[in-house]
Amino acid sequence: MKRIITNLTDGFYFKKFEDENISPEEAIASFDGGRAVRIPHDYAIEGDFDINNDPVYRADGTLEHTGRTGGLPIVGTGVYKKELFVSEEYKNSCVFLEFDGVMSESDVFVNGKRAGGNHYGYLDIIASLKEQHTKLWFRGHASEEYKLMPTVYREPYTWETEAALLHQFKARAARFLEHIPTNEAEWLFIMQHHETPTRLLDWSENALVALAFAVQYRKSKHEDKNAVVWCLNPIILNSHISYPSYEHEKVPNICECDDLYKMYFTSVRQKTHPVAIIGPQNTERIIAQKGVFTLFPNKESFDMESLEQSEKFLVKIVIPKDNINKIKDDLYYIGITESSLFPELDSISKELKRTYEGGK
Repeated sequence: MKRIITNLTDGFYFKKFEDENISPEEAIASFDGGRAVRIPHDYAIEGDFDINNDPVYRADGTLEHTGRTGGLPIVGTGVYKKELFVSEEYKNSCVFLEFDGVMSESDVFVNGKRAGGNHYGYLDIIASLKEQHTKLWFRGHASEEYKLMPTVYREPYTWETEAALLHQFKARAARFLEHIPTNEAEWLFIMQHHETPTRLLDWSENALVALAFAVQYRKSKHEDKNAVVWCLNPIILNSHISYPSYEHEKVPNICECDDLYKMYFTSVRQKTHPVAIIGPQNTERIIAQKGVFTLFPNKESFDMESLEQSEKFLVKIVIPKDNINKIKDDLYYIGITESSLFPELDSISKELKRTYEGGK
């Protein structure tokens, strides 16, 4: 059958709801006529301009500036409705609806049922950061209350605990290792892989991997919390650390960078910032997750977002709690699953159980 493309610019009816918390289902149920509009249409232009619209906040929560969108009143929920009649001859054919240029958060309903959507414009936000950041790493948190600090900085541990853990781990793990690490950095990477508390904090070079960790591994205590993906510019972070080889290796392999290794493992000089590093790509998991790290100094605990000028190397993307289940399902659909993040037999088992028990 010949492919037919129909332009759907006319015949839409529009209504705006001022309640920011109204759900798409509630807005559609409350739609009572609306007014005729022609697509493309931007309801924000019709409102009053205000310099305080769309505030932008720093990583520490303080206001950076307002009016990023030129004062456009972008808040609220807009509903566009159109009746379509599909001929009987297309009953056994595929019919696609394509929307171009829809704003950052949208849902599409057909005959009262959700057919798809674009929630929070996550990838669009990531792409928009390219102008300011030539390189980004990503880390997902199930709750936006969770701070950017390594496990050994959290109670009941302290940074001093790491040395004792390292000594115990080296003594008890050697018989399980085919290759014995030659320095403390290599030991820390192995400890981190097996969930022993260290000064390392995991990041990924893949934005979708971080999004998956933010939404797919939430517990009941996270249900009323927004998730978050942190974006880190490792090059700008490392510019705050005076190590001699920075100009030649801005994001170093610490196992091969002697000057930086000495700074973070043997030097008594106080460091103020963690350093962005790469480590041995020697496990299937770290390869699958495109894993990279920040190594924190031996000092009292702190979080990265509280560092001075952190807004220059950190960007926080909040994932609203009401969107999380939809995003999680979409990630599973496109193949971001347990076995793609953790390529091991246990992950295959989890996928099979989720398929047969959950029907997904």
